[in-house]
This record gives sequence, C-alpha cells and structure tokens, in this order.
Amino acid sequence: MAFRFLSAVCVNLRIEIKPVCDGIIDRLLDTILYIIDNDKSLTGQWICSVVLQSYGCSQPENKDWTITVDDGCSPKKLQMLSKSNTSKILHITDFHFDQHYSPGSNAECQYPICCSEDVGTPSDPLAEAGYWGDYRNCDTPRHTIVNALNHARENNKIDYVYFTGDVIDHRVWKTEKQNNINVMRQNYDIIDTAFPNIPVYPVLGNHEPHPINLYSPSSVDPKLSIQWVFDLIAKEWSRWLPEATKQTILKGGYYTVKVNEKFRIVALNSNVCYTFNLWLLYTYVDMYDQLQWLRDVLAEAETNGENVHILSHVPTGSVECYTTWAREYRKIINRYANSIKGIFNGHTHTNEFQLFYNLSNPSQAIAMAFNGGSVTSYNYLNSNYIIYETDVRTNTIINYEHYTYNLTEANLAGANVKPRWYQLYSFKDAYNLDEMNLDTVASLVERMAGNSSLAQLYYRNKYKNSDPFIEQGCDNECISDNLCEIVTSLYTDDTQCNVLESIMEYSYKQG
Repeated sequence: MAFRFLSAVCVNLRIEIKPVCDGIIDRLLDTILYIIDNDKSLTGQWICSVVLQSYGCSQPENKDWTITVDDGCSPKKLQMLSKSNTSKILHITDFHFDQHYSPGSNAECQYPICCSEDVGTPSDPLAEAGYWGDYRNCDTPRHTIVNALNHARENNKIDYVYFTGDVIDHRVWKTEKQNNINVMRQNYDIIDTAFPNIPVYPVLGNHEPHPINLYSPSSVDPKLSIQWVFDLIAKEWSRWLPEATKQTILKGGYYTVKVNEKFRIVALNSNVCYTFNLWLLYTYVDMYDQLQWLRDVLAEAETNGENVHILSHVPTGSVECYTTWAREYRKIINRYANSIKGIFNGHTHTNEFQLFYNLSNPSQAIAMAFNGGSVTSYNYLNSNYIIYETDVRTNTIINYEHYTYNLTEANLAGANVKPRWYQLYSFKDAYNLDEMNLDTVASLVERMAGNSSLAQLYYRNKYKNSDPFIEQGCDNECISDNLCEIVTSLYTDDTQCNVLESIMEYSYKQG
C-alpha cells in the first residue's frame, strides 16, 4: 500500500515518469519504513527542516547539536613562499561512468538519463548521442574518462592526484549493489592505470551507495546498512593509502594521511550532510563522529605546525548540505583556518570556488574551497580537469589551470580523432592577479560585483565554456546567484551576499 501511494504521488506531481518513480521508491521504501518505525521523535517539521530546508522550515530545538571546538582564533603562521619550488596537483572528479553508453543511441529520451540502447530509438539524426559524450541528459562512456586521464598525465608533471568522488551514473532508478561494486572497482582501476606511480587521494561521492545518497548509521538493520561501501573502499584504496587509514575508512569513509613532515591531507565523507541522505532524519548528530574527529586532527596538525588540504565531495555552502552539519564544519574551519591551505570539492560539476570568512571579522576571508568541475558532461557541460600549482614549503595554492575541450567539436570530428584539449584559463592570468591569495581573491569577488564583464568571465569559466551555457547567457540575477555562491559557506548566512548585492545595486545605478 505504501509503495502504491508513494508511486502515485510521484507520478501525479510529475516528479518523474512511472517506471522511474517505481524504481526509486522500490529502492528507498525499506529505509523510509525503517525510519518511521524506529524513530518515535519523527515529525513533519523535522522532515521539512532537513529534506526541504530551502523552503525555510525551522529545525526543532531538540534536534540541534554542536561540536566541541576550542575557543580563540587560529594562530597566525609566519610562512614564506619558496617562490621557485612548486608541486602540481591534478584534481579530477565526477566521472559518472555509464557502462551502457552507446554512441548513436537516443539522447532525447523521456528518462532522466539517455544515450543507451534501452531508452528507445532516436527520432532524427540530431537526437543521436555523440561518441565522446553528449550535452543532453547523458553520462560518460569509458573511453572519455580514459582520454581525460591520459591527457592530464601526458601533458602535465603531476605530483599528486585528488579524486573527489562520484563514479556511478545517474540511472538512479536502476541501481544495484553488485553493479555499484563492479563500477567502483573498474573506475579505481582506470585511475590506477593512468597514474601508476603517482599518489592518489580519493573520496566517496553521494552516488556510490545503493540506494543512492543513503549513508546509513552503523547501528541499523544489516539489510539496510551500507557498510559494504566502506569495506570495499578500504580494500580498493589500499593501493594508494597506508594501513593506518583503514580504521576510519571502515567506520565512515574518511581518513587522514601525513604526506610529509609538514603536509597533511584530510579526506572527508561530506555526503552525510547531503539533504537527500534520508538517514539524517534518523541519526542527525555528527554521523560517524566525523566532525569531532576532524577537529581533533586539525588541532594536532596545528600543534605540529602542519599544513592541511581537505578533500570532500558535497560543498558545505550549498542548500543541499544540512545546515547544522555545515555550521559546525564552518566553525571548525574558522578555528583552524591558518593550518588549512586549501579545500577541494566536487558534486556540482561546475568549476567554481568558495570563500570562508572570519566569524568574528566578516570582512576577512580565511579559507578557500575549489571545485574540480567534472569529467562527465552531465548536463550541458564540457569535460574538464584542474591542475593546481602549490608552493612546496607552505602547500598554498598559488595558481591553477583549467583544461577542457569543446564537446560539439569533438563529436563532429568523430571516434577516430581525440578531443582537442586546451587551457580554458589560468586563474591569475584570467583575472589579472599578481598573486593568488585570500585577500586578492576576496577583492576580486567584490570587483566582479561591480564589473559585469568580469562577472561574465567568471560565468564562462564556471560553466566551462560549454555551448549551451554560452548560448543561454547570464543576466543580472544569474550574476548575483553566482557571486553569492562564492561567498556563502553556510546556506542560512547571507552576510557576504548582502555586501555583494549592495555593490551590484550601486553599480547598476551608476549605469
């Protein structure tokens, strides 16, 4: 009865067509019923405040929680750049490998994901899926992923690889546990083959579990547990990571590695904050004890004078990250900002950046997060990868370069011609910066608010110069949204957004 009711709601509200509704509900129903049966504190207000937090539902007071963080400010670190000694980090993310991708198949189907033989025949040649991928609702063929990684390796001297998650396709109504296992293994093998002698630091995406998005607490019915994901990656990632990382990987899919005496990488499972993770309704307090662990790791790093890079999948400033989790994460970043030299995310498929501001001095930028874009073209995007140049002494990001190719051009050339990769931009060159640091980037964002041409350049770079987004264009509301996303590290805090909107309003009046 519950299945029929939920399916009818899904179809009647036109959320999806019936086969998709049925497939998704079939996969989620056991979890939904378990939460209802076992959480007597479940209320409509609580559900709304998590799943629909963008609609302004207030969180019940008894659901609030905090992380223990030391008082005080992050001590200043007097570190001089080495100037000439640099390393290069490759950032790849969001493969969304589609093992069923079929060039020439229907790219304009009625399903959320097309470009496979099981979605019908193309109505005309313009509806045929391209060889290298497609701007429409399609994921990524294997040869496209291999091409991207090979190009990155062959054209750059790479010291480290950051992979920020999501290897499973968007066929969410058809996921199966064993298939996810197989695809994860295939993709980790692809990365390993491309970079056999280079350290790789991976994280999980929200698509890796079955059902999608559901990172369960450890205490639930074994039939609903996703412990198998952690067991799998503990084994698969052991080719890149030391034995000491297994304890926290098995606990919650996160870890830390001391790369050298003064450089530490922290890899998080930020998917637990994703509001589509229904288990937030059941276990909402710091799932897997991850944030308290993060605080403890950063405290030790501060004591030891270490520089830290943080990797995760879901960016915390998004409306899709549960605000209490994001608030506590921001509090930790604020306290240990001087040890944190970069934050690296995925998930959005767009190449953007985000600034964190001092909670006690809101005009001061204290940390910067970078989004790696995506290898997938889903949707309406070009494939890309990022190369960061870092100072070896301080591990500070001093510049980065974005590489991509035009998907229309690649598909017109066909299967026998490799895509023509090119550098879309270098951050310092594109935005005319002598140095790339927190002060110059914060100033740049304010200049974007008062300079439409600069804001349009950011739009082009964010959406990877893709034909559909260039054709669509970006009006004043679009510019405002893009810039506000840069300065928002907590969805409910509009402080910096309001500053930028004031600058934009003044600029428009000046004409």
